[in-house]
Amino acid sequence: MQLQRLSTLFASALAGLAAAQAPTSASAAQITLPNVPLIVSIDARPNVWFQLDDSGSMDWEILAQPHFPSCAYDSFLQCNNVSSDANGRMRVWSGAVDGDEKPVITTVSYVYDLGDSVYRNNGNGLCTGNNLANALATCVANNGNSIKYGDADVNVAINRDWRIRSSDLNVQFFNPEETYEPWANSKSRTFSNASFSGARSWPVVGGSGFDNSLNLENADFGPNGNFFYNVWIDDKGYDKTVNGGVPRANPPSVTAGGNDEVDQWDSYIQVNVSASSVSCTKVTHDPVTFADNADGYRGINPKETSIDRGSVECVDATGSQSDAVLRQNVANWFQYYRRRTHVARGAVGTVAAELPDFRYGVSQINEVNATYSIPNTRIEDYSIETGST
Repeated sequence: MQLQRLSTLFASALAGLAAAQAPTSASAAQITLPNVPLIVSIDARPNVWFQLDDSGSMDWEILAQPHFPSCAYDSFLQCNNVSSDANGRMRVWSGAVDGDEKPVITTVSYVYDLGDSVYRNNGNGLCTGNNLANALATCVANNGNSIKYGDADVNVAINRDWRIRSSDLNVQFFNPEETYEPWANSKSRTFSNASFSGARSWPVVGGSGFDNSLNLENADFGPNGNFFYNVWIDDKGYDKTVNGGVPRANPPSVTAGGNDEVDQWDSYIQVNVSASSVSCTKVTHDPVTFADNADGYRGINPKETSIDRGSVECVDATGSQSDAVLRQNVANWFQYYRRRTHVARGAVGTVAAELPDFRYGVSQINEVNATYSIPNTRIEDYSIETGST
């Protein structure tokens, strides 16, 4: 009897619950739940804070991935340290020799020397030792075409390590697979396409370097004097069972086949961009020992072969761009993306332009006076100089 009574009470409770849940004409509509807490009564715009690195290294034009320097591959060069620079710079031959006729190895931070780098010493570019102001252009200007390089007399300093002008290793350098647009406009500033014949060192009016420009037709130190860049072909490696697992220059420990490392004795496509044309040259290497240099310097022993502009290799190396588009892309890279700080400041402007409803704040790690609170409606331009960023 007791069990039957409990069963009757439980059944009655379930029937009552079902009746309570049954829809009626007044309760059949769905309830709309809020997406934000009920205690929030003001719809505030999102806040975004940028902290920019304003250290001196942000001014540099070189940002290399970990690699072995040229003296690890080149039997003419001699150095005891074959490790990468911890700050992403590159160690190359300056083009000079010391009193014992040994090549002078230099760490470079810049490719170009337009007179506005933050590390310049009394207005003069440098090419000595490990100086933070070292520019490849200064090495070339100081030391010129001093030693036979492969089959032709070309400038030793720039061609000694082709990787400095390849985005495959120096990610800061021009990359044909990228489209370089001018910085985003703000309420107070407008940025337009750069000029190939007069690309500015700094794109902001009144900033240091705005009045310094370079005609990219006469920008470089290669055979034609015009701007050029290099595209890596991974076709060689090195024997990791010898010399402690690092490349050996003399005799060269080169091996056939790629190894996913940008070795100096790998082949590459050099793309020359002038005001009137674009041309391609394929460069391969056949490294030799230092004892084989009786007919002049050979080292990694480059061999050049011109390839047709319409060939697959040249089209791929130019990112399938027409001559005019490639030329404009190079000019925009130089003016807006050549230095590390160019990329960082341009990125902030792009985000602010594409998401205008956000409220932004900007600070710099070494400049307390350039810190702004959030929200700050006074901030309209994210590309101007330190202290007003």
